[in-house]
Amino acid sequence: MPPTPVATDELDAVVRLIAAEQARPERNVAFLGDESEAGIRAELDALSPPWGDTVRVVRAGAAIVGVSLVEWDDAVGRAWIFGPWVTGDDDLWTAHANSLLDAGLKQIPDGVHEAEVSAELANTRLIALAEARGWKPSNVQHVMTTSAGVIAASAPVDSSRVRLATPADVDAIRPLHDGEFPNTHTSADVLPEKLTTLVASDEHGAVVGYIAGQVHPDGEGYIDYIVVDDSARRTGRLHQERHPRPGLAWP
Repeated sequence: MPPTPVATDELDAVVRLIAAEQARPERNVAFLGDESEAGIRAELDALSPPWGDTVRVVRAGAAIVGVSLVEWDDAVGRAWIFGPWVTGDDDLWTAHANSLLDAGLKQIPDGVHEAEVSAELANTRLIALAEARGWKPSNVQHVMTTSAGVIAASAPVDSSRVRLATPADVDAIRPLHDGEFPNTHTSADVLPEKLTTLVASDEHGAVVGYIAGQVHPDGEGYIDYIVVDDSARRTGRLHQERHPRPGLAWP
């Protein structure tokens, strides 16, 4: 039976399945957190279009055993497939993973020409699914994590030349952003609008670096981008220790 939409009163069951799968590195999808059902639900509720409209499930009897959903950005022309997640053994994965992936792809509107999935390196099932379709992996990406306590205890840096970015800074940010993150999901033109963006300047007031991030609905903060011009590197600006969590994305 092909994947189907769900009723509104089944969304909690979908979240429970996703949370259980996200807690396992070999099932983890890097687009979502893995801390709690409430955090995952908060992230899902922030997606556009609404995730309840795009989620598709497969069942064994009455029980939901597989889930996928999709988000897209018409302006960027890119879509992100969340999942597939399939409970149980590899036989269930083999039976349902392809149809769940297709259920997300079929919802992508005209004008959106790229799609991605993303997985922890341990999620070899999703890696194999993408590669079997000829999707090409991006570079390995490391999500670096730290705690509020570590940040508070860190040695302070000179912030006298660091300030909030304004739309007037976009022209200075653009070459740094496009050079380090070509074809990324957030363009330089909308960075100050969509993310909390700070710029660092030199003694003449010229922008020599920027950092952009956000607090996600689950309460975790993310630094999405950080770039420092070669001329200003190793000056002690915009630095923080973190710990790696590897993942891959397939465009």
